[in-house]
Parts: sequence; structure tokens; C-alpha cells
Amino acid sequence: MAIMVICLPILFPIVTKLGFDPVWFGIVVTINVEMGMITPPFGLNLFILKASLKDASMDDIVKARCPLCSF
Repeated sequence: MAIMVICLPILFPIVTKLGFDPVWFGIVVTINVEMGMITPPFGLNLFILKASLKDASMDDIVKARCPLCSF
């Protein structure tokens, strides 16, 4: 949320002046923020999932976030 509060007031006028659709810009920003929330080392959603699943290790959670990745 903090990155959106910092960056969007700067980027939004630039994006609209370049002629991009603001709705699609919002969708792209949301997807990028969510990708950052599930990607280590700062994957906050991974820590939330670890707190909810007491019997799973963090290694299992990180491996499960991307089933196509080979570890």
C-alpha cells in the first residue's frame, strides 16, 4: 500500500498524458503489487500464510507459490 501511495501520484498524470487507459493502468499496478507480495524476500503474503498454517514450513510455502518452478 505504501508503494502505491508514494508512486501513483507521480505516475498517474504521466500515464494519462501518454494516452493510456487509467483503468488498465490500475489493473497492471495491482497485479504488480500482488506479485511483489508473493515473491521472496519481502513476500508479506507468504508470512501471512505461514502464520495461518502452523504445520507447514516456510520452505514448503515458498515452493508451493510457483508449482512450475523447479527448486
